[in-house]
Amino acid sequence: MIPSAHKDRWRSLRESLAPDDRSLLVLRVDRQLEWNEIARVTLGQEHPDATEVRRESDRLKKRFQLLKQDLRRRAREIGLLDETG
Repeated sequence: MIPSAHKDRWRSLRESLAPDDRSLLVLRVDRQLEWNEIARVTLGQEHPDATEVRRESDRLKKRFQLLKQDLRRRAREIGLLDETG
């Protein structure tokens, strides 16, 4: 079981994210949506065409990779992960 202080630090780190990054994290990790579904949500259009969805999906994947890298770096800085994590 993970100690509550550890969970609180992760929650705090997550809450420190920009709103768009936090939303992306929730949609992908918490709700486990597929990239195309997330793209449709972020595009905010009733019926986006397939090219728009694919382009937005690719953009979001890259942004998510950068977000994960940033979260890992920040988690290491505050002692939530060791150097290998």
